[in-house]
Amino acid sequence: MEYSMLIAFFWSVVGVAAALKTLVPPDFYRFLEDLRRKILHRWSLYHSITISDRSGAGSNDLYTYAALYSSSLKNRADALTAECPRNAKKLTFTIATGQQVFDEFRGARIVWELQTIVSEQMYRREEQRFLHLTVPKADRDLVPDYLAFVMERGREIEKLGCEKELHTNIYESWESIPFNPPPTFDTIAMDPDYKALLMEDLTRFMKGKDFYAGVGRAWKRGYLLYGPPGTGKSSLIGAMSNFTGYDVYDLELTKVRSNQELRQLLIHVKDRAIVVVEDIDCSIPIENRRRNKKKKKNKDKEDEGNISKIQKRRRRRRERALDPEDQGVTLSGLLNFTDGLWSSCGSERIFVFTTNFVKRLDAALLRPGRMDMHIHMSYCSFAAFRSLAATYLKIEDHELYPAIEGLIASVKMTPASAVETLLRHGQDHTAALENVVKTLADKVSQGDDLNDSEDEEDDSILCSSGSDGDSDNDDNNQD
Repeated sequence: MEYSMLIAFFWSVVGVAAALKTLVPPDFYRFLEDLRRKILHRWSLYHSITISDRSGAGSNDLYTYAALYSSSLKNRADALTAECPRNAKKLTFTIATGQQVFDEFRGARIVWELQTIVSEQMYRREEQRFLHLTVPKADRDLVPDYLAFVMERGREIEKLGCEKELHTNIYESWESIPFNPPPTFDTIAMDPDYKALLMEDLTRFMKGKDFYAGVGRAWKRGYLLYGPPGTGKSSLIGAMSNFTGYDVYDLELTKVRSNQELRQLLIHVKDRAIVVVEDIDCSIPIENRRRNKKKKKNKDKEDEGNISKIQKRRRRRRERALDPEDQGVTLSGLLNFTDGLWSSCGSERIFVFTTNFVKRLDAALLRPGRMDMHIHMSYCSFAAFRSLAATYLKIEDHELYPAIEGLIASVKMTPASAVETLLRHGQDHTAALENVVKTLADKVSQGDDLNDSEDEEDDSILCSSGSDGDSDNDDNNQD
């Protein structure tokens, strides 16, 4: 049969199918369609598997690792996509959409193909990706073993060469850019003993998969960083990311419209991640409920004689009529976010909250199981100052150190202020340290006493026992 005759035959079949759709009843037409698909499937020599970048519960780990693995086959592709995202250290090459690459597994020839569907939403453009695998039917029993191999290889590729990412929340989803934070534990101005304790705790957490599974706890850890502004809380988060190799999810609570939306965001957080909420006391109204009860009692007494019974009833009706979806994130939603049922949907996650005033936070948020370790980022000690001088001036000792040690122990100087003071004279060590001595002496003469801080505590790091028991203040939090 000639090529032109084949084309004519094809279009005649299409015409017959179109005519059948209009002539036969819908149920009978669907029966014919199902029969046609079954016949084609039976005669087909290949078995196909589709892997979407999303699952019903959020992101799909299989797709993540399969995409990494398929990118390792890029040398076998004829068409590639090249990218250099902002902050990226190197070019990224991936298989182009619609391009097929071939792989072999135990003698079976497997075809990979990337497909993309783009949809226009009201506020943004969404892109959904699919990986299609085609396997000979005779070898389809190898598919489970092959996908297990792909996931294991994808994990190895992620640990070896995948760049960290910084994510930020946009409505119920995350947007990301490559993340290469400059701070490391070597450059952080922190007491060496406390620094070693934190690094040891992070190392124990990363190696704790079997431990957490054995005791029946979610593989997560919570850290509260608190202290005055400029004491290095954000820098410490960058150092933690560099130390662990985890992505950072910077959660802006003021952009989250409801507790339900907060849960959706949590579902889409990948494993091996640091979820950060900075200035938690400024993000949502989560102040200490003991304080609020006293304030409310006093306010009720003041209002009792000023507000009529009718006005009180109207106010209660308005409060009950408020739509929970319009109230934003509540304390209860945040508690469940860090230690509720939904927080167990992932593994190897670290939650980090920062605040300038720890005493303003509710005790339920601070208890073990939510914030397991409290890290007080205090004013610059002499040990921390020596670390800064070694980093910025490249010196280990100096004749002015005794004078600095005597002054810095009694005044308020944040690490950020110490760095700025050191950098005013470039690499002139003596001039820089003389400037530090002068600045500290001025603080002493002005009475800038270290003991005046609102939230000072005796210990810079408070380690919890890791117990799951609720504290006495955890009543009525609905978690």
